[in-house]
Amino acid sequence: MIQAARVAPLLRGFGALAALSPPRLAVADHADHTGATATIDGAALASDNVVFVRDFSGEFGTDAWNAAGSVLGNGTVVLNLAVGHYFAYVLSSLGGSTAISNVVYFAVTDGLESIHTRCLTAVQARIRSLALAGLANSAVVIEKLPVTRNLAGSIGLPAVLLSPRRAAMPPAAGTNSLDDVHYDVLVTILDRDNQEPTMQANLDRHLLWRQQIARAFRNQRLGGVSEVINAEVEPAEGIVDEAWKRELMASAVLLRFTSRESRGF
Repeated sequence: MIQAARVAPLLRGFGALAALSPPRLAVADHADHTGATATIDGAALASDNVVFVRDFSGEFGTDAWNAAGSVLGNGTVVLNLAVGHYFAYVLSSLGGSTAISNVVYFAVTDGLESIHTRCLTAVQARIRSLALAGLANSAVVIEKLPVTRNLAGSIGLPAVLLSPRRAAMPPAAGTNSLDDVHYDVLVTILDRDNQEPTMQANLDRHLLWRQQIARAFRNQRLGGVSEVINAEVEPAEGIVDEAWKRELMASAVLLRFTSRESRGF
């Protein structure tokens, strides 16, 4: 589910909607690169329900909504989509009245990517959705290492780098038939070094980004990775010295995702 403040810009342009009981929408990834299945529930009998889908590139209001299928009343619609991140909603119509369902965020996967990789791409999508003031969405990138060479030239500053860290497998965590695995994602905010004249003026901006990022993940599931049941946020300042050597300012948090997975082959 998405907060109401986020839904408004997504649906801007549809105008006022007449009274009709809104349907409910859920989307399940096939996890085999064939798309996903949308399930519509709570719709009025004989109503026409069209599923609209939009590719999510990290900014609200930039991509077009496209009709992906329809059904009369309740039922399912197969969404033939490429691997990626999406939003979807249902437009329900009956006798001249219309209503809109909840807006659903979901990911389509191919079943071949590791859960750790899916955590990285889901984190990237969510941080981009925050629209952090002063940070370009193209500057939220996934890298193998938290500090890369020629960062200012290849990506631009400021930037947020996402990199995989430790994957832990506590032997006593989980249930009788499922294991809990921890996947860590390091989120590093990088900018020009601490001697840069505007650094003091930008300090609050960096602290605000850090606060917003932490709130977006702390103590909740990770949208787009169904296996993740919770997230913890910890400070991670171990890369500050390395960044300083490269004349960069660095501030980092560690996202620790708990994934509950099946045991065995």
